[in-house]
Amino acid sequence: MPLWSRAEIVSLFDILSQRLEARGVKADVYVVGGAAITLAYDARRTTRDIDAMIRSGHGAVVEEVKQIARERGLPSTWLNEQATSYISTNPDRNELVVYDGGGLRVAAASARHLLAMKTAAARPGDIDDIRLLAAMLDVTTASNVFAVYDTVLGGTLGDRQRKLIEDLFPDRRGT
Repeated sequence: MPLWSRAEIVSLFDILSQRLEARGVKADVYVVGGAAITLAYDARRTTRDIDAMIRSGHGAVVEEVKQIARERGLPSTWLNEQATSYISTNPDRNELVVYDGGGLRVAAASARHLLAMKTAAARPGDIDDIRLLAAMLDVTTASNVFAVYDTVLGGTLGDRQRKLIEDLFPDRRGT
């Protein structure tokens, strides 16, 4: 799978927006994961795909994504909804609009929501993103990371996730 820069993602959104507009559709997409970080927080970062929740225009978006994939030799999952089960049911009041074209509006998850999702995943490849998001939020301890997670997603973190966060953000005691 190719790695896409911010400019390449925006170019794909331009194509998708034009096609949706030609169909009379104005779709709304909420982007999470690496693509959200690339689009909203770290333009130097690259990503392999665009994890999203299609909030309106679902059928048209899915059809056009598949067509663009065929025409351009891209993976059919270049824009996918595989991460939707990890998206908070709490509204993301601080989402950032990162693209607004004729047929497509794209909002990126807020840093708080992304930190909670990256904490839930806690894969080795998420470490740099967790550090970046925590720094943006001035989160410096494991307790603070867990508080963000609890507020956004809630539920119980597994031992693996807790250990990774505790190793990254040791709580400062007695200082």
